[in-house]
Amino acid sequence: MTFDSITYVISRVMRCDPPVEAAAARSTLPEKVDQATMIYTYEGGALKPYCLLGPLAGNHDSSYATAVREGDEMLVVFHRSEHPYAGEFRSRDAADLFLARVPLKNVGD
Repeated sequence: MTFDSITYVISRVMRCDPPVEAAAARSTLPEKVDQATMIYTYEGGALKPYCLLGPLAGNHDSSYATAVREGDEMLVVFHRSEHPYAGEFRSRDAADLFLARVPLKNVGD
């Protein structure tokens, strides 16, 4: 989405132990993977981290975010799950939904 000529990209960010190449297939990731939702700005043909929504540690799933503008902020809805996926829907597979208020970047910053 673009607000005031600044493009924001909302995605998942992951940290693996041991680290893996960015292009590694998800099926090859180690069992210990922490992840969170990250807002990036797209500047000069590259993504730049702008705002991490929640901690990486202890999170097994995240992202699927969306945002709308309200004044000089983005209202971002995203989810987090602190448990591994069980393979089929069960109540323990439920995730928490969050709403974050994130200030928009000033043009020229």
